Amino acid sequence: MDVIAVLNAGLIEQRAELRAAVVVADVRLPELGSDAVRLTMEHAEGTGLEVLVPYRLRRLRRTVEFDDMLVSETERTIWYEG
Repeated sequence: MDVIAVLNAGLIEQRAELRAAVVVADVRLPELGSDAVRLTMEHAEGTGLEVLVPYRLRRLRRTVEFDDMLVSETERTIWYEG
């Protein structure tokens, strides 16, 4: 079981005490040739959202350059309707 699945399983167990949850991960976006920070957000009474923030490390300058954020609706995994 991967780390995200373990985190989601823990959030599912605690969902009665939670109103919202966010899981953050560093991911690779091959279609953009970039890495990104992915935030998967859910609210107990709302929708699920995924936010991707592509970035590039500039090692020589020791900086991080961020691209435009991408936001989309996603399936709920914690407060799912099943």
